[in-house]
Amino acid sequence: MKAGRERVTAAAVGATLRKLRVQARMSQDTLARSAGLVTSSYGRIERGQICPRVLTLVLLADALEVPVAQLLHDVPAPGTPATPSDNRDRP
Repeated sequence: MKAGRERVTAAAVGATLRKLRVQARMSQDTLARSAGLVTSSYGRIERGQICPRVLTLVLLADALEVPVAQLLHDVPAPGTPATPSDNRDRP
């Protein structure tokens, strides 16, 4: 269960980061450098392959000039199905 929650969280944060980065008209390299990250690591975060630490979220939010809460906006609440297909077996 924990691994599934981590995947869902990483994917949601990554998608939000990508959306905000594109809106800010920044490349992955520019955002990564602004946040003090290695570009390849940032790319893995944006693709949802890894879940960033809190400090990394703070650095990214600062670089994008948004509140940290905005990066977590689309993360589903605990107990919320990750996708509509998760409701198939429920009455």
